[in-house]
Amino acid sequence: MVYFYEEGIDSLSSYDGLESYYDAVTNMFDKILEILEAQSEKVIIKYLIRIKKTFDVLGHLGYGTGDYILGELQDFENKNN
Repeated sequence: MVYFYEEGIDSLSSYDGLESYYDAVTNMFDKILEILEAQSEKVIIKYLIRIKKTFDVLGHLGYGTGDYILGELQDFENKNN
């Protein structure tokens, strides 16, 4: 799932997409965080490192996608620290 999230972000940063494509990426991100909640700290860290590598392009995404992802990740990290 993280791979598809990364590819979705990469695709959106290179080519503008329909609003439904942005929604699909944020839905995938939500599912990733949901799965990570049940994982060990070691697994969480491993995948958060990968997710955070997408942050350099989040500010360029439309439909508030970047703000949403950053906000959800911040909430996740606050709950799991």
